[in-house]
Amino acid sequence: MNAPNVTGWVLLEHPGPWGGSAAHESALVPERLRAAARDRNLRVHLVRPHGRRSRGSAPGAVFLARTTGPIQFVERLRDADDLDADALDLIVAGRPTGRGPVLTDPLYLTCTHGRVDAWCAIRGRPVARALATAAPGRAWESTHVGGCRFAANVVCLPSGVYYGRMTAAEVAGVVAATDSGAIALPWYRGRADLPAPAQVGERFLRSLTGLERLADIRFTGFGSGTATDVHDLRFTSAWGDYELLLRAGPTPSAGFEVVSIVEHRHPVATR
Repeated sequence: MNAPNVTGWVLLEHPGPWGGSAAHESALVPERLRAAARDRNLRVHLVRPHGRRSRGSAPGAVFLARTTGPIQFVERLRDADDLDADALDLIVAGRPTGRGPVLTDPLYLTCTHGRVDAWCAIRGRPVARALATAAPGRAWESTHVGGCRFAANVVCLPSGVYYGRMTAAEVAGVVAATDSGAIALPWYRGRADLPAPAQVGERFLRSLTGLERLADIRFTGFGSGTATDVHDLRFTSAWGDYELLLRAGPTPSAGFEVVSIVEHRHPVATR
């Protein structure tokens, strides 16, 4: 259920058709851009507003998103000519390129790439339609985001929060939570800026504590666990610090099991 761990995103508006491959393999994306993004751990996606199905080939809107670290943002470039290696390097460094405005509100991507998995289109398009109403001008259909079995999948930028198994009826609540800096926990898959075991640990802590705001829980790093199949994770929150031990399953698809948790409560300030 984990989200892919990436540094940022490159979004190219392309009304379609998208074909059967993911954007990082598609002939619709120039090879130089695919290679440059891959080298920098950036995801490339084709996007389109809901309902548009023209056969035009020239990209329209272009976005760069930084989803890692304390500085996260989405920048809309003037056109695709501004999308070069220097621009990608700036995103990796956590700096806007200055080639377009930095957006003040989140973007929402819904995977509707039916040529990769039919369920992404069947379940994704009603969610994309609802998002276009709940977040006008900020909702985009997207090529394959991964985790097709969790369709409908929605990604929020710049937070890099992934939601899965969403329905159109739940969209308004998710938008309200995201726009306020919170996470809608029932559909939460993980965050793109965390490694896989940390995503599992963070979801576990949020379910345990009910802390919903993005800033409520922060991953501070790995501890000194020694077993090769055990991950020693450290988190902090306004309430206290946490040490979690997670054991990896026998196969990658088996995921992780929380073995133990230790809480160190922060002292309560007194007058």
